[in-house]
Amino acid sequence: MAMQWDNAKTISQPRIHVFLYGASGAGKTEQAASFPEPMLVSPANENGVLTLMGRDIPFKRITGSKDLLDVIESLEVIQRKNPDDLPGQTFIFDSISHYAELVVEEIAKTRKGGMDMQGWGELGSHFRVVQQRLRNLDLHVVYTALADVLTSETGGVIGGKPRLSGSTGTMLPSACDITAFMDVRDSVQAQERTGAVYRIYTRPKGGYPARTRFPGVPAEILLGTAPGTRLWDHLAPHVSGAK
Repeated sequence: MAMQWDNAKTISQPRIHVFLYGASGAGKTEQAASFPEPMLVSPANENGVLTLMGRDIPFKRITGSKDLLDVIESLEVIQRKNPDDLPGQTFIFDSISHYAELVVEEIAKTRKGGMDMQGWGELGSHFRVVQQRLRNLDLHVVYTALADVLTSETGGVIGGKPRLSGSTGTMLPSACDITAFMDVRDSVQAQERTGAVYRIYTRPKGGYPARTRFPGVPAEILLGTAPGTRLWDHLAPHVSGAK
């Protein structure tokens, strides 16, 4: 019996996973919230949700891995019963850097000598499970993370990377459809002209890794708060079947 093959031209990707990283104040939370019907989980050791103060956006504060897994399980239960009852279309994880610190503390407390190789493996396994369970939900997912600056032996800046411990710093972004670096580099004139205050890079820039699975997405995007200038406005036309 001949093996059946799928055809790539029939692939549709209505829901996407995006990984945004950059310095504090780079606009990550604001631009993540531009996605359709956002809802947000906010680690207790970070208060990025204040960026969205006054807006009609549901959120949950989480203090560790059990809280997060409970939130995911509740969404899975809703989806099995009726996907239309999900409380939004976009799950924002803001920020994964702060959440990772909470989980590292949890794991270290269970080990006499603190974090060891087995502990780091446990951390990586936890994030793989979280990422896969979120991938199975009918939701866009946006992770935000802080950026670490990399310097040379002489102290010069040679680039940067997401602030995530262990192999998670590579594996989680690589599992996303878009990994983008965010920066604030706009002149007063540009802000007055377009309302733009941020830039996002979806291809490597200045030693900061970035990538996209959607070739039509521009390598560099000027972002703002005015209609038509926010992140989702730029991404939606290039995502097949985007909801």
